[in-house]
Amino acid sequence: DFPQDKIVSQNFRCSTGVCAMPKSHPLAGKSGVNINQMAEDTLIAISPDVSHGAYNSLIDLCAANGFTPRKIITARSIQDMLLNIESGLGYTVQDSNSISLLNRAVANVPLEGTTDLLFLTAVWCRSNLNPIIPIFMEILMDKACNLAPEESC
Repeated sequence: DFPQDKIVSQNFRCSTGVCAMPKSHPLAGKSGVNINQMAEDTLIAISPDVSHGAYNSLIDLCAANGFTPRKIITARSIQDMLLNIESGLGYTVQDSNSISLLNRAVANVPLEGTTDLLFLTAVWCRSNLNPIIPIFMEILMDKACNLAPEESC
């Protein structure tokens, strides 16, 4: 945990979630899935050692939908998560802009029944006075504003 008074953050893109699952999963061809339909499946999550925020968000999402994952496999990277999914070991919920969209062995089914948005956020140390940061953020926000309305924050 980094002290909040030592950082600056700004959301610049938001999106809805997708349920990433093996192409062989019975729900893989659906137009949408509610997370509670995955209650009996194994959840693949980023390790809390890597990102406790991402891990806790997944667990909280499951709890908000009335279940606790029966089994959780943790991974140290998104690539490891995708390998577990490709291997048929479980599913995860991630940003609809995720790299998994490029993986032909993974089905990304839109998540239904939740209004939660996922945010892509730029974070930097408050003490970092590098003059390129404001320029970078201006370009980043400009690019985000040129996206589809549901994707920019």
